[in-house]
Amino acid sequence: MLPILYWNSAALFLALLALAGVSLELGHRLGLRLRPRYDERVVDQLGSIQAGVLGTLGILLGFVLSIVLLQFIERRDLVVREADAIGTAYIRAQFLEEPEREEVRAILRRYIQLRLEIFESRGTGEAQNARFEAAVEACRDLQGRLWDAALRATQKDSRPILNLFVDTVNEVIDLDTHRYAAWRHHVPRLVLDVLIVFAIVSLGMMSFVSATRCAQRVGAWYLLGGLLCMLLLVIVDLDRPRLGWIPVDHDAMEYEARGME
Repeated sequence: MLPILYWNSAALFLALLALAGVSLELGHRLGLRLRPRYDERVVDQLGSIQAGVLGTLGILLGFVLSIVLLQFIERRDLVVREADAIGTAYIRAQFLEEPEREEVRAILRRYIQLRLEIFESRGTGEAQNARFEAAVEACRDLQGRLWDAALRATQKDSRPILNLFVDTVNEVIDLDTHRYAAWRHHVPRLVLDVLIVFAIVSLGMMSFVSATRCAQRVGAWYLLGGLLCMLLLVIVDLDRPRLGWIPVDHDAMEYEARGME
């Protein structure tokens, strides 16, 4: 695995730019050195190979980008579903008798705040990881307390309408599992490694073929290199919601939390 995939976004972007610049410069110098040895037919063949490499790179970029976008949309939709389930459970708690009613509502108010704390514990430092794990464990504890309160309420009151509340509590617990799985589900790191290496090598090949045809540097290649690095950063950040510059939107969770105050 490339260690730069675990760097913060600013450092990752600078590293990609540096790799792209080095690849372009090395390809240009190598092309200048080998230029006298190549006749026109070899240069044409190199151009055909370059076109194939760029086409393959485009396919790889589109394939990986589609995967990370689908995963990002799934994470965002799960946030909305979980916020809706927590809000519904809070409303349906009015079917319960005291003291379970207020106990359940207090648990849900604390639970949604912990879910927001999990979102805010972004980064890979020890403090952030410790905060994340502590919030996750606290959520699991509240889930157990919530389920116990639901069981006590159904034992005291056998009205069928309480089944609606129990079903919602079960959905809240299930969505935590779904969100955790979606949070941990990433594009295989080998795929991202291959994509980055392929992109950097492709830039070097473009400057190499360009140098075999023209001794002057072409500024457009460096512009293309910068744009390609930006696209690679977007792909990587979409795949790591706790670290990158593209977090999952939690407005729905915040909206429900304000409604419980």
